Amino acid sequence: MSAHARRVLARLAKGTRARPAADGGFSIGAVQAPPALVDELCRRDLARRDDIHGLAITVPGEAALRRAAAVPRAPCAGQDAFAAQHRVLSRRRVATADGSRRAVAVNLAESPLYWLRARKDAHGRPLITQAQFEAGERLRGAYEAAHRAPAVTMRWDAPPLGRTPRGAPKAADATQTQLAAKRRVENALAAVGPGLADLLLRVCCHHQGLEAAERAFGWPQRSAKVVLGIALQRLAQHFGLE
Repeated sequence: MSAHARRVLARLAKGTRARPAADGGFSIGAVQAPPALVDELCRRDLARRDDIHGLAITVPGEAALRRAAAVPRAPCAGQDAFAAQHRVLSRRRVATADGSRRAVAVNLAESPLYWLRARKDAHGRPLITQAQFEAGERLRGAYEAAHRAPAVTMRWDAPPLGRTPRGAPKAADATQTQLAAKRRVENALAAVGPGLADLLLRVCCHHQGLEAAERAFGWPQRSAKVVLGIALQRLAQHFGLE
């Protein structure tokens, strides 16, 4: 991939709007994408023409951009570059055992939902829609927020409230946030219905693979994908995404 192509994909990956140019290509911020380059990116499935955004990066384009950024420093490092292409790192704050919060890097590519979103069926359609993916991620986020409970119970070693007047409100706010997240999860699962809700919990919240879920439920092979599609569609409707 040329350096110019990488700059174009990098701009698209950041969400920069592609505006039609006079020569038939696109202007993406300060980067110009001439027609020949646009045709090449689309032919290689690294980008696609989009009625809304003009030009958008594809999942293979994102992978190619990550691979290009992970340049091997030694001949034996090629495998690291290949692995980096399949990592989608995101920074998230999680609760630790002592009740504190810290930022960690999470590989979104380990999520079954991300795996499904990145793949297409025999007709070239994604296995799950963007709305279904976002609905599953929203459920996972609420589930994780509901289970972050660093200070729900009383700490007997804590100083008296009179010495830390700001401590109690923060703890109360955290508890209210967790309770609100728990209600969001419960309402979403109730809207989806029993059976479907169990599968959503396993796949979206516990990151269990479809084959493992099929074994757990005693379902036939490749049936979980169909059931998950129905569950995610109902979930997306509940969240107002479809």
